[in-house]
Amino acid sequence: MRHLDDNLLLMILEGQLPPRRLLQVMYDHLRELCPECRANLELVAREMDWALDGGEPFELESFDAEPLPELLMTADPEPADGPAYGAAFDNASHAVLHQAGRLDAERRQAQRDLAELRALSAAERAERVTTAKSRFASRSLAELLLDECREAVRRDPEDARVYAELVPQMLRRLPGATRQAWGEELHARALAHRGNAFRVAGDVQAADNSFLALHQFLSRQGLQLDDLSPDVASLEASLRYDQGRFQEAAELLDTAVQLAQVSGDTVQLARFLVQRGDVHRFNEHLDEAQRDLRQALSLLDPEQETHLFLCGVGNYGLYLCEAGEHHEAARLLERHEDLFRRNDEPWLYLRTEILRAKIAHGLGRGAEAERCYLAARDGFAERDLPFHAALISLDLAQLYVEEGRSRELAELAAWMVAVFESRELPARANVALMLFQQAVAAKQVTVDALRGLRSCLEQAQTAARRAAPLPS
Repeated sequence: MRHLDDNLLLMILEGQLPPRRLLQVMYDHLRELCPECRANLELVAREMDWALDGGEPFELESFDAEPLPELLMTADPEPADGPAYGAAFDNASHAVLHQAGRLDAERRQAQRDLAELRALSAAERAERVTTAKSRFASRSLAELLLDECREAVRRDPEDARVYAELVPQMLRRLPGATRQAWGEELHARALAHRGNAFRVAGDVQAADNSFLALHQFLSRQGLQLDDLSPDVASLEASLRYDQGRFQEAAELLDTAVQLAQVSGDTVQLARFLVQRGDVHRFNEHLDEAQRDLRQALSLLDPEQETHLFLCGVGNYGLYLCEAGEHHEAARLLERHEDLFRRNDEPWLYLRTEILRAKIAHGLGRGAEAERCYLAARDGFAERDLPFHAALISLDLAQLYVEEGRSRELAELAAWMVAVFESRELPARANVALMLFQQAVAAKQVTVDALRGLRSCLEQAQTAARRAAPLPS
């Protein structure tokens, strides 16, 4: 569905689109996005249908409200080129052009304001926004700051948090913003981005508090998550995913996907499908995970949305490997090999090494699998992500068990113990790790034992609240 934007209005005023297109877009939005407007539009349609048909009643169950724009246009007895109609559009054209010019100037100023804020420290940004007399306070700048949150959170979550906290301060300086629907939405999105920044920084309690504040705000305003833009539900889903609350994450992503489908934003829809696929995988619903990833990849332009596309390809390949479809995963990776080689983002590189290792492992290419597992393990260890490194080590341990390489298995067990010796682990995970080392020494390690240790470490990872999910 197309939004009622400046370009559409200008195309109507310049004669590139018929005037009735304005009515159609507005009508579609009201029917699909607002239950109250939908009910009132159907009420109007009933009255018009009754009048036009000579007062004959009809059954609501069989009513189709789609012809309402046609009825509204044809019910007006004045011709389209009549004096009142023409004067109305003349007045509208002046108003729209004036508004479009004002918005364009506001956006240009917002870009300049954002550039200036980027050059300041976090403390200086807050002071500049709160003490400015006329600048650093516009709807356009608030929207840019939220976009900046999404871009900044992967490289510097603290920076993203500061940007998010500027938005409510700015809204308080805008006359009437806190009472307008767009102001409420921007405030809610800022709380969600603030919570997401805490999540990425590893402070899950602060993230939980931010989302609690978000829901309290929505309750006071009489709003629900599905009244907002879909990224709010998506960001909360990322937190629930990290907490191991996968059913809640799936429900939130269902909401995000539905809202993105209504808005027509295919890139946003693809992002949420990639997220939901990961949740389906942890819920052991591999068919649903693969279906979401296939749909997501079909929506994306690999050259325009390279990072998201490659995240989707990587995840899809891993799901194929888990389903035992290693040949299909290899073909998928080969199709996009050039794109992977042109992208040097560290997190994506490590995920790709895992995929290469699992494909090689499944196809019986042990030396290649070992090389890729070690590259991924060492990369996660260097980034201080011990649980990720340990879980990759268990994949490598399974390879060593299958190949009967007891010496390498003993070295790997010692490496894992060293990784966790200075970290607090839940008692069950500590016991499992100790039993694993003893089994290695006795040369009695089995695939089932590795599976049990993996389960303990995954639970410990969730309890530690320091997981690093795929960047959203």
